[in-house]
Amino acid sequence: MKVKRFHGANSREVLRQVRQALGPDAIILSNRNVPTGVEILAVAERDMASIVGMQTMPASQAVDEEELEVRRVLFEGKNESTKRRVNHELPIGSSRASADKAAAGRAAGRPAASESQLHAERADAELVAELKSLRAEFQQKVEMLMRAAQAQKALADRNLAAENARLAAEIGTLRKLVERELGGLAWSEMTRQRPARAEAVRRGLNAGFSPALARELGDAVPAEVTEREVPKWLAATLEQRLVVADMDSIIDRGGVYALVGPTGVGKTTTIAKLAARYAMKHGVKRLALISMDTYRIGAQDHLRAYGRILGVPVHTAHDADALRDVLVAIGNKHLVLIDTPGLGQRDDRVAEQRQSLMANNVQRLLVLNAASQAEALEDVVAVHRAGGLAGCLLTKIDEAVKLGSALDVLVRHRLPLHYVANGQRVPEDLHLPNRAYLIHRALRTAPAAPYVLRDEEIGFAAVGAPRELQPVPAAS
Repeated sequence: MKVKRFHGANSREVLRQVRQALGPDAIILSNRNVPTGVEILAVAERDMASIVGMQTMPASQAVDEEELEVRRVLFEGKNESTKRRVNHELPIGSSRASADKAAAGRAAGRPAASESQLHAERADAELVAELKSLRAEFQQKVEMLMRAAQAQKALADRNLAAENARLAAEIGTLRKLVERELGGLAWSEMTRQRPARAEAVRRGLNAGFSPALARELGDAVPAEVTEREVPKWLAATLEQRLVVADMDSIIDRGGVYALVGPTGVGKTTTIAKLAARYAMKHGVKRLALISMDTYRIGAQDHLRAYGRILGVPVHTAHDADALRDVLVAIGNKHLVLIDTPGLGQRDDRVAEQRQSLMANNVQRLLVLNAASQAEALEDVVAVHRAGGLAGCLLTKIDEAVKLGSALDVLVRHRLPLHYVANGQRVPEDLHLPNRAYLIHRALRTAPAAPYVLRDEEIGFAAVGAPRELQPVPAAS
């Protein structure tokens, strides 16, 4: 598109130049007064297609800034009145200049402007008003096209994101298939080249230990250990890694301890067993029992019943301030045992309970149910170990089909084991932990038929994800 600029002393002269250069159907873009006379910007009608065609352009096509500036005064279907003015040679001089000259003439006593001049001024004012209207409407068109372009771009982005997600899912599926095949091949190779390591992994997984610990144990098997020697080596290694507290350290050393853990793990019964064990060894004068379990109806009655049997009063504290007051009131007791409410590991009150106990310098003992799922035990330990634990007590080992899951958590987290409980009797069913017995029981227990792992399943767990396969990044 070529926009031409024309100058002349008056409107008639400039319009004559426009017709000669661009033809009688030329389109007037703008007009203004300049020091030398009148200036007009015009364009030939044949060049209008490049402007009108803009409305059919793709929304994402870039628009030239210079053309936008010119097209701002145009709108499709609105140029006929302008062309008629060119054909009829309507004067389009500046209305402001004509008005000023007329006013100056009247002030000097000269005759008023002629009828033709007034007609020219009105025509010029109408043209200016129409150009402003065209400019506003064209601006609306431009904004509409820009919004359409943005909507089309957003749709394209959504389609691209969906396609990326689909491709990522397919790649993830292929990755799993490759991992499974490579895992099986690697396990077969390990079984052939390092049968002792493969046997250690197999025994660890079937005993209920996590794949992480089973792989670690398999990697640690010395080269000189034969496949037949693996059971003995595995038991000795696990015994070394299982941390057991000193003999009756809680009873003999004393202190202020709170038993914490999920609901139903046996905290209250375990406190009664510890209190009875202390009473038989040291008497009850320097023993104190406190209950913070104010959530459950009748929760304190259980501990109070044990307290009456032992001849030990049971104090109540519902929050950190009350606990501080009770600890001050009971004086210098050698052993203080605190019963806490059972809270799920994902309960927000676990953090509040931890802060309340730590504020009063109370040591926390985590009570774990040996019959719980491995993932649940891992979750409980991960939540409660924040702030430090004095150790743990393992309850209900008589109900656990496998001890591997519970011992696995203790070994990996290096959590000291103080006592184990295997029944409801007080105090008979509380024992000091025996490493050899616990490990022997964990390894000798054969899984039930539905839970026996096949070689290819053991191989996938033992080898893990191949290192050369990196996780697929999420689609952006």
